[in-house]
Amino acid sequence: MTCLEAPISLLSPYSPADPKAAQQRLVTPAFPGIEAEFSLDKYLCREALLAATNTWRTKLPTGFPLRIDSPAVWSSSTLTVANVTYRVSQADASELKSALEHFIESGLDLNRIAPDTFHLPSFGPKLRDMSRAIHSGTGVFIIKGLQPDKYDLRSNVIIFAGISSYIGDQRGRQSAQNDVLSRCLGRLKTRANLLTTTRAPDVVVPNLDIKPFHNDHCDILALYVLETARAGGATRWASFAQMYNEMVREKPQVLEVLARNDWPHETPSRAVKHLPLMFIEGGNPFVSFTRFALTGLPSYPRGPNAPQLSPEQADALDTLQFVAGKYAVEVEQEKGDILLINNRAVLHARDKIRDTSDDSRRHLMRLCLRDTEFGRPIPDDLKRRWGDIFDGNDCKNGKWMLAKEHDASFVSNSRFDSAFTNDETTGSHG
Repeated sequence: MTCLEAPISLLSPYSPADPKAAQQRLVTPAFPGIEAEFSLDKYLCREALLAATNTWRTKLPTGFPLRIDSPAVWSSSTLTVANVTYRVSQADASELKSALEHFIESGLDLNRIAPDTFHLPSFGPKLRDMSRAIHSGTGVFIIKGLQPDKYDLRSNVIIFAGISSYIGDQRGRQSAQNDVLSRCLGRLKTRANLLTTTRAPDVVVPNLDIKPFHNDHCDILALYVLETARAGGATRWASFAQMYNEMVREKPQVLEVLARNDWPHETPSRAVKHLPLMFIEGGNPFVSFTRFALTGLPSYPRGPNAPQLSPEQADALDTLQFVAGKYAVEVEQEKGDILLINNRAVLHARDKIRDTSDDSRRHLMRLCLRDTEFGRPIPDDLKRRWGDIFDGNDCKNGKWMLAKEHDASFVSNSRFDSAFTNDETTGSHG
């Protein structure tokens, strides 16, 4: 049976909002559901069914441009990874070593790491140029050539935070316990790294499967690769500006759906918040979302009170995945890499980790950054969430995951959703 021969369902939610039409019980074929992992077959089937109903609106959302023209528009055929890569020189390495030794000798708390306490006289200005390019250029950069094996864990944290302080002068907290650094070890994901999932925060979950395209709740995502997976786990980047231009040309109705304030994001506490997926600030469209908060996971499905996505929403969410994959650049991670991603310009995904043993060696550190000089204003719908992450004194008293073992001693044991997902902190959107 083909997609268009599917069984007939109930009244389509896309039938005209007209009483007579409703009385006539207009029917359309059944639409495929949507899952955590993207299915091309279901996407194409759903797209064909929606096209057959011919009820799409093709007008762009108010205020959104017909086209984006900027350095942030790129694809796998136009972006050369080498052009957004900086390799640490011997002189840079010498400055880093000196800055590390000076900071350790100072006895300062890790929260004091900043350009004025981690001096990089020559390397620092280069990092500020990278920050400018990340904010106003392609939106991505890779720093290569660091040697994490030469240092202990705490020293690697200092080096990572020191370099990152030149990219963004604000570090965001990643849990309600003020963890400013999160770590991903081997086959597991830490509780404090659950800001972009819907799983209850007191559970440590497998971290091997594909991560579909998404972005994190910060301006700049910084990842430091202390060790790669034995196999798999490649990162993929996709320019949202490139995706936007394609959707304007080929499927403008999706943009109107993405901009609606009716997307049912489920939080770890099972509350449902209605927010758009796409925003605009200063004429610059961008998206902010994680697929799992909208689809659930096989091991942690959506709760009974969480609305399922409409066929239009399912199609729009899968369109993001499809178009991102079409233009994405694959980036192979190497030990010592720092990956810098502008979440307001670039979506990222991770391929499946194919390690076969339980002692996967993959080890990444993550920081969430914002820069007061280059960062853009935050849209109203996101101000409370960004405020929870970056504002106040909490970040100045942040916690740092320094224990080497993956156990309760190094993961935050509080329920971060009390700080990040209740009505008081994120706003009530229905």
